[in-house]
Amino acid sequence: RKNIMFCEAYRDNEVKETDPMHRVTSSIESYDSVNITKIKLGGFSKTTLNVFLSSILCLPRRITSPLSEVIHQKTMGNVFFVIEFIKTLESPDKKILSYSLAKRRWIWDADSIAVMSISDIVADILVKKLLCIEKTVLKSLIIASCFGSQVNILVMELLNGMKGISDIVHNLDAAADEGLLEKAGPLFMFAHDSIQQSVYELTPMNE
Repeated sequence: RKNIMFCEAYRDNEVKETDPMHRVTSSIESYDSVNITKIKLGGFSKTTLNVFLSSILCLPRRITSPLSEVIHQKTMGNVFFVIEFIKTLESPDKKILSYSLAKRRWIWDADSIAVMSISDIVADILVKKLLCIEKTVLKSLIIASCFGSQVNILVMELLNGMKGISDIVHNLDAAADEGLLEKAGPLFMFAHDSIQQSVYELTPMNE
């Protein structure tokens, strides 16, 4: 009797039922004598990302926690994006993340990281996230998108109650927590132009 181990890896959002690989998998699963183990890999949670950063930077988790928070917000925990983002921070032309010989530890410029633009690929992930947020938050974002890439909080407060939406500023704060907006002083700014454009395109035709 011979044994064989078959492994396959794929992105589940890119494989349709008509895909040859899906048919092969279904065929294998039809045999009762075959043991199937499925492992679904997701992105970093905020906690696991902090553990990861603490490990690679050789620093206590309480110190890397603020860094992990902003990186998670920028990358949505996607492992590939996290790695690429860290590489960007460490690149010679930026040096936002660097090793200090004087302090004998890794240091970073938190303010510079917070205002960095996210990549187009990460923006695509955030755009998809628009379909999952609460309707009141999305409606508030749609109103904000009509002003372009940024809008003053005072302006949004004046529009409170528009289209039956209350707590507009609170809703925008919730969107900022999700990484869709960035808050700087009296301004709400869309994290990426493609997000603002995608939100604006969701505006009903009769409005």
